[in-house]
Amino acid sequence: MTLRLRYYLMLLSLFAGFALANAALFFFITRTELAWSISTQSRGNAICVSSFIGQELHPSSPSFKPAMSAALERMSARARGLNIQWFEETAKGWEAMPLFEHPGLAKPDKPDSAQEDKLRNGETVSRFVRLPESDADLSFGYAAVLDKKGDLRAIIAVSNKDTVMRTEIEAVLRQCLWYCLIVSLLGLLVAEILTQIARRGVSRLEEGASALLTGDYTYDWQPNRITELNDLSNTLKTISQILQEGVHQTWRRFFQAELLPRQEEIAMDCQAFCDSASSKAAFGPHVAVRRINGGSLDDFWGVHADEKHWRLVAGRVEPPAQDSDMLGQIVRANSARDYLLGCSGTDAATASVWEKMNRVFPCIQGELALGSSDSDQILLSSRIAGATIRNDETRREARSIMGTLDDESQRFAHDYVLQFPEQPIETVADKLATILASNAKGILVVYELKPDQR
Repeated sequence: MTLRLRYYLMLLSLFAGFALANAALFFFITRTELAWSISTQSRGNAICVSSFIGQELHPSSPSFKPAMSAALERMSARARGLNIQWFEETAKGWEAMPLFEHPGLAKPDKPDSAQEDKLRNGETVSRFVRLPESDADLSFGYAAVLDKKGDLRAIIAVSNKDTVMRTEIEAVLRQCLWYCLIVSLLGLLVAEILTQIARRGVSRLEEGASALLTGDYTYDWQPNRITELNDLSNTLKTISQILQEGVHQTWRRFFQAELLPRQEEIAMDCQAFCDSASSKAAFGPHVAVRRINGGSLDDFWGVHADEKHWRLVAGRVEPPAQDSDMLGQIVRANSARDYLLGCSGTDAATASVWEKMNRVFPCIQGELALGSSDSDQILLSSRIAGATIRNDETRREARSIMGTLDDESQRFAHDYVLQFPEQPIETVADKLATILASNAKGILVVYELKPDQR
């Protein structure tokens, strides 16, 4: 059973029961009031006639008709038709004598024993007779006519048609029907509102539970209007806080035990990996790379060979305009390296390459050398320093350097390499790194052409 159906069945039955109870009470009260009103009116008519007749006047006397005929006729006209009977007790029982008869109106019956006892005690009685097959009901009223001694000498019985009861009861039934319908619709509206409120609460719980399932312990648990759902929300919130605290404690233990590497260590490992990947080439020069004093995260170098040519690059890109993490700087520098190494043919060392790259990765300084597999010299080389870009002539040096050191350190390193041509370049690079460590910082690339390319 769905949540909406539960609310509809519960609230609709509640509102419908409330409406039916109120409608039944209203119907009972209205019908009682109508019956009392009709009874009072009938007894009042009987009392009026008995008061007019008085203690001495008798219907059989000659003075009765002139004295009472006009008054009874006016009274019948005001009541829209009356039938008045005089009941007098004789040796044979109660004998009726008509005082006034309205055409088409039934005569009142003689009172029964219970009514007679009440009349002898000076009370008035009435009786209401329903006639469903007729267009109107009948109302009877009885009043006692007393003599001078206060004894009962006759009974006045009055009958008249009544349509008020039927009309009012029909109106009351229509009102009760509309009332029950409106209250039922109100119950449906309230059920729908409560359903929407409950569904929103359940949706928030589902959303929070999904976040908890995926490991998001920062979900904002909002209070719920429904107590049961609010209790469940608080329980899930407590579970989320416990799990979040457990995660924080685990992280603190990792950091305290130094089991997780620091950002600097991750950056150095990434840089070492990029340097090792940069030295892989099928043919080309021997290379020895040293980062003096750690170098800069914006430094790059690399060597690459395609089918006929090899390329060797080293340089430094401008630092990013916005703050960036260490890994971001390393990735940016190596992206510039890959762009330069990806240029093909003899155009790889022209000044246009640096101009194009500066649009994406502006360079502070850099150098690119191009050679071929069947040549013992560098075919083309180009340099960039700030905004100055130049192409160098073809060089026949079998051993040289490039890098991002300052000009003085670069010249010293170049001269030192040429002074010791018999030493391996790895040894030369180590010695230069030791000498330059006191006053230089950057990347140093010592290279020589392979023996088969000299």
